[in-house]
Amino acid sequence: MCFEGHLRPAAWCTSMVKTILVDQDVEEGRRLLNILSGTSAVPETLWGKERVAVLPAVRFKVEAAFWWYLTESSEWRLVIATRLVDEIGPLRTYAEIQTILSAIKPPLTLTVQNISVVSPKDERVKVLRKTVRVKGSSTGMRFAHNTIDHVYVDDSFIYRVH
Repeated sequence: MCFEGHLRPAAWCTSMVKTILVDQDVEEGRRLLNILSGTSAVPETLWGKERVAVLPAVRFKVEAAFWWYLTESSEWRLVIATRLVDEIGPLRTYAEIQTILSAIKPPLTLTVQNISVVSPKDERVKVLRKTVRVKGSSTGMRFAHNTIDHVYVDDSFIYRVH
Protein backbone atom coordinates (compact mmCIF):
# COMPACT_ATOMS: atom_id res chain seq x y z
CA MET A 1 0.00 0.00 0.00
CA CYS A 2 1.13 3.54 -0.64
CA PHE A 3 0.62 6.08 2.08
CA GLU A 4 2.77 9.13 2.41
CA GLY A 5 5.46 8.34 4.96
CA HIS A 6 4.59 4.62 5.09
CA LEU A 7 6.41 1.89 3.22
CA ARG A 8 7.02 3.97 0.06
CA PRO A 9 7.67 7.67 -0.55
CA ALA A 10 4.66 9.60 -1.93
CA ALA A 11 6.53 10.44 -5.17
CA TRP A 12 6.91 6.72 -5.90
CA CYS A 13 3.21 6.13 -5.29
CA THR A 14 2.03 8.87 -7.65
CA SER A 15 4.29 7.61 -10.44
CA MET A 16 2.48 4.28 -10.32
CA VAL A 17 -0.88 5.83 -11.22
CA LYS A 18 -1.85 5.23 -14.84
CA THR A 19 -3.04 8.23 -16.82
CA ILE A 20 -6.44 7.70 -18.41
CA LEU A 21 -7.10 8.24 -22.10
CA VAL A 22 -10.27 10.33 -22.08
CA ASP A 23 -12.98 10.65 -24.74
CA GLN A 24 -11.83 14.19 -25.58
CA ASP A 25 -8.35 12.88 -26.51
CA VAL A 26 -9.87 10.17 -28.71
CA GLU A 27 -12.20 12.65 -30.44
CA GLU A 28 -9.47 15.27 -30.96
CA GLY A 29 -7.15 12.61 -32.37
CA ARG A 30 -9.91 11.50 -34.74
CA ARG A 31 -10.55 15.12 -35.77
CA LEU A 32 -6.86 15.71 -36.51
CA LEU A 33 -6.60 12.46 -38.48
CA ASN A 34 -9.64 13.40 -40.58
CA ILE A 35 -7.96 16.70 -41.42
CA LEU A 36 -4.61 15.04 -42.17
CA SER A 37 -6.29 12.56 -44.50
CA GLY A 38 -8.17 15.33 -46.29
CA THR A 39 -11.64 14.19 -45.22
CA SER A 40 -12.29 17.39 -43.22
CA ALA A 41 -11.76 21.00 -44.12
CA VAL A 42 -9.79 23.36 -41.91
CA PRO A 43 -10.87 26.96 -41.37
CA GLU A 44 -7.99 29.20 -42.41
CA THR A 45 -7.57 32.88 -41.66
CA LEU A 46 -6.16 34.88 -44.55
CA TRP A 47 -5.72 38.66 -44.22
CA GLY A 48 -8.22 38.80 -41.38
CA LYS A 49 -10.92 36.87 -43.24
CA GLU A 50 -11.78 33.35 -42.30
CA ARG A 51 -12.39 30.89 -45.08
CA VAL A 52 -12.60 27.13 -45.26
CA ALA A 53 -9.62 25.51 -46.93
CA VAL A 54 -8.26 22.04 -47.24
CA LEU A 55 -4.63 22.31 -46.27
CA PRO A 56 -2.10 20.16 -48.13
CA ALA A 57 -2.75 17.40 -45.65
CA VAL A 58 -3.57 14.79 -48.27
CA ARG A 59 0.21 14.36 -48.55
CA PHE A 60 0.20 12.70 -45.15
CA LYS A 61 -1.22 9.39 -46.32
CA VAL A 62 -1.60 8.18 -42.75
CA GLU A 63 -0.91 4.44 -42.83
CA ALA A 64 -1.45 3.87 -39.12
CA ALA A 65 -2.66 6.01 -36.25
CA PHE A 66 -3.13 5.05 -32.64
CA TRP A 67 -2.82 6.26 -29.09
CA TRP A 68 0.03 4.39 -27.36
CA TYR A 69 0.47 4.30 -23.61
CA LEU A 70 4.07 4.96 -22.56
CA THR A 71 4.46 2.97 -19.35
CA GLU A 72 7.79 4.60 -18.40
CA SER A 73 6.37 8.16 -18.36
CA SER A 74 2.72 7.26 -17.61
CA GLU A 75 1.44 9.23 -20.57
CA TRP A 76 -0.43 8.69 -23.80
CA ARG A 77 1.03 9.61 -27.19
CA LEU A 78 -0.82 9.86 -30.51
CA VAL A 79 1.36 7.92 -32.95
CA ILE A 80 0.97 8.81 -36.63
CA ALA A 81 2.75 6.57 -39.13
CA THR A 82 3.29 8.30 -42.46
CA ARG A 83 5.74 7.95 -45.35
CA LEU A 84 6.48 11.66 -44.93
CA VAL A 85 8.82 10.75 -42.08
CA ASP A 86 10.95 8.76 -44.56
CA GLU A 87 10.59 11.36 -47.34
CA ILE A 88 11.15 14.69 -45.57
CA GLY A 89 12.22 13.63 -42.08
CA PRO A 90 10.49 13.81 -38.70
CA LEU A 91 11.27 17.49 -37.98
CA ARG A 92 9.64 18.73 -41.17
CA THR A 93 6.74 16.34 -40.61
CA TYR A 94 6.22 17.80 -37.12
CA ALA A 95 6.37 21.30 -38.64
CA GLU A 96 3.64 20.35 -41.13
CA ILE A 97 1.46 19.04 -38.30
CA GLN A 98 2.09 22.18 -36.25
CA THR A 99 0.97 24.34 -39.19
CA ILE A 100 -2.23 22.34 -39.45
CA LEU A 101 -2.84 22.35 -35.69
CA SER A 102 -2.48 26.14 -35.57
CA ALA A 103 -5.11 26.52 -38.34
CA ILE A 104 -7.78 24.40 -36.65
CA LYS A 105 -10.67 26.43 -35.24
CA PRO A 106 -11.79 25.96 -32.55
CA PRO A 107 -8.30 24.89 -31.52
CA LEU A 108 -7.57 21.43 -30.19
CA THR A 109 -5.99 20.87 -26.81
CA LEU A 110 -3.84 18.29 -28.63
CA THR A 111 -0.33 19.62 -29.35
CA VAL A 112 2.77 18.30 -31.10
CA GLN A 113 4.06 17.38 -27.63
CA ASN A 114 1.28 14.74 -27.52
CA ILE A 115 2.15 13.38 -30.98
CA SER A 116 4.83 11.04 -32.29
CA VAL A 117 5.38 10.82 -36.04
CA VAL A 118 6.97 7.58 -37.17
CA SER A 119 7.81 5.74 -40.34
CA PRO A 120 5.39 2.99 -41.39
CA LYS A 121 8.42 0.72 -40.75
CA ASP A 122 8.28 1.50 -37.00
CA GLU A 123 8.26 -1.63 -34.83
CA ARG A 124 4.96 -0.73 -33.14
CA VAL A 125 3.25 -0.35 -36.52
CA LYS A 126 4.67 -3.67 -37.72
CA VAL A 127 3.45 -5.61 -34.68
CA LEU A 128 -0.01 -4.05 -34.79
CA ARG A 129 -0.29 -4.90 -38.51
CA LYS A 130 0.38 -8.55 -37.66
CA THR A 131 -2.48 -8.61 -35.20
CA VAL A 132 -5.22 -6.16 -36.15
CA ARG A 133 -6.67 -4.42 -39.18
CA VAL A 134 -8.63 -1.26 -38.53
CA LYS A 135 -9.83 0.89 -41.42
CA GLY A 136 -10.02 4.67 -41.17
CA SER A 137 -13.82 4.67 -41.33
CA SER A 138 -14.00 2.52 -38.21
CA THR A 139 -14.75 3.97 -34.80
CA GLY A 140 -11.49 2.51 -33.53
CA MET A 141 -10.65 -0.20 -31.03
CA ARG A 142 -8.86 -0.70 -27.74
CA PHE A 143 -5.96 -3.14 -27.75
CA ALA A 144 -4.16 -3.83 -24.47
CA HIS A 145 -2.10 -6.24 -22.39
CA ASN A 146 -0.67 -8.26 -25.28
CA THR A 147 2.80 -9.28 -26.35
CA ILE A 148 3.47 -9.60 -30.07
CA ASP A 149 6.94 -10.61 -31.30
CA HIS A 150 8.47 -9.63 -27.94
CA VAL A 151 6.83 -6.17 -28.02
CA TYR A 152 4.51 -5.58 -25.07
CA VAL A 153 1.43 -3.45 -25.73
CA ASP A 154 0.43 -2.12 -22.32
CA ASP A 155 -2.48 -0.15 -23.74
CA SER A 156 -3.48 1.44 -27.04
CA PHE A 157 -6.44 2.83 -28.91
CA ILE A 158 -6.20 2.16 -32.63
CA TYR A 159 -7.86 4.40 -35.23
CA ARG A 160 -6.35 2.69 -38.26
CA VAL A 161 -3.72 0.15 -39.19
CA HIS A 162 -3.43 -1.13 -42.74
